[in-house]
Amino acid sequence: MNAGDLRFRVTVLSAEANKLPNGERTTTYRPSVRLWADVRPESAKEEIESARAATAAMWTVYFRFRPSVVSTDRLAFHFAGQSVTLDIIGITHDSKRTWTRAVCREAEQL
Repeated sequence: MNAGDLRFRVTVLSAEANKLPNGERTTTYRPSVRLWADVRPESAKEEIESARAATAAMWTVYFRFRPSVVSTDRLAFHFAGQSVTLDIIGITHDSKRTWTRAVCREAEQL
């Protein structure tokens, strides 16, 4: 992978566990680091659940080796004029520890 392929500015959103006053646990995401990445849409499919259609898109994101990015984090960036947030499914590193590959799916929009 060439450095010129890293065309997207991606923000890593780190997960934080919170406890509400009523005792309920929630997870919030806060920006932790911005990095350059190569973002590639891989596939998409439509699913019908509870009488509504939902689209599930899969993405692959490549960036320089960063062991601090874990599968509980999210990635946020702009693609084709839209803001996109991705849930990380899996992280792999190359054998020379120069690149990190994150396989992701689009996060549910609330």
